[in-house]
Amino acid sequence: MKSNETEGLASIPMTALKLRLEAAQPAETVETVTLGLYSDLAEVLAPVIGDVGVQALESRALHITRQIYGPSTPREAAPSTKTAEPLRDWLRQLEPDIASEAAGSLLTTLTTLLASFIGGGLTMRLEQKAWTNLFSESESSESKEIDP
Repeated sequence: MKSNETEGLASIPMTALKLRLEAAQPAETVETVTLGLYSDLAEVLAPVIGDVGVQALESRALHITRQIYGPSTPREAAPSTKTAEPLRDWLRQLEPDIASEAAGSLLTTLTTLLASFIGGGLTMRLEQKAWTNLFSESESSESKEIDP
């Protein structure tokens, strides 16, 4: 993967998280926003890589990100067949001041792993499809700010 392509892939989930957090209601948490972004992405990924592929990507991205932000071992929890449960549990364990940085890192790691599997171009298209409403809202609000 080219360096510019890698930078582009990394910027999309970080931008999506930033935009969603800025638009979040006061009661929404980093956990809620991150799970929403993850769910949107998983929805467009499942037809391409299957539910098992989505679960494998989530598991690997979570493993990698846990090593950076901790806790390195998950707390004891009841086994779950829901894909996002380990992600939800991990985000709940984090200190609030690092949660958004860790969430951004996790989403970036997930999309980087995906790109190594299906290619950067397809990954970028799937990210844009999953989060299109965020980017179209952002572009329209920016154009409103520029136009008198």
